[in-house]
Order: sequence, then structure tokens, then C-alpha cells
Amino acid sequence: MEIDSSLVQKLIFLADKYEVPSFTEEDPSQFLHWYDVSSDVHASTANHATTADVECVAFLAAMLAFGNRKQFIPKIRFILEMADRSSNSISLWLKTEDYKKDFPRGKEKFYRFYSSFFTSQIHFTTKNI
Repeated sequence: MEIDSSLVQKLIFLADKYEVPSFTEEDPSQFLHWYDVSSDVHASTANHATTADVECVAFLAAMLAFGNRKQFIPKIRFILEMADRSSNSISLWLKTEDYKKDFPRGKEKFYRFYSSFFTSQIHFTTKNI
């Protein structure tokens, strides 16, 4: 199958525009690089990283990535920092259920319509995927 040259040029233009570090810094895709699986090292510390960590990050970031970036990016970062403080791995944080200490039961809002309890339940569901 041959691709139209105008489509190729458009794709190259878009890649040059969006696949740059300055775009990623303000995009939820930045969190896919939180854990560096290629070297099996956590991007911000020297801890082991797994594919499961990247998959959990991708799922949680996608789940919260709606609305204003200035609101949801800090919330995603907050979850990852909690996981790192507890387990240095979001997948371990979920598997060991350490998230329960960080998200108490209650109706207090975590982000938009997500309460702390609801967010805790999402973490529980993610753990079981």
C-alpha cells in the first residue's frame, strides 16, 4: 500500500511540531516517561522499573487527563509521587494496597468529580487488571 506524499508531509510536520520535549512538558504523555523501562531504572531515582509501572501510569494519566492541564497534571504527579514515596513503583503501590493509606474513605473531592474514596476504588480496580 502506498501512502499519499501529502499525507506523509503532513505527518512529518505534525511530528516535528509535537514530538519535542517542550510539548511533552505540558502534556499528560510526560508521565509515560516517569519510569524508564528501557534501562530498567526509575526516571527520578535509581530504582527498578517495570512495564507494569508504565502501563499503570498510562492508565491513570489517561483516566485523569481531561479538563484544564494546569489542574490534572499536578493531580497525576501527586499520585505518582505518593506511589514513589511508598513503594518506588506505582504497580507495587497498587498491588500492596498502599494507596489505601493515601486515599482515605470519604466524600472529599480529589479531582473534579472524583472523591478520595472513588479514586481509591479506581486504584483497587487497576490493581486487579
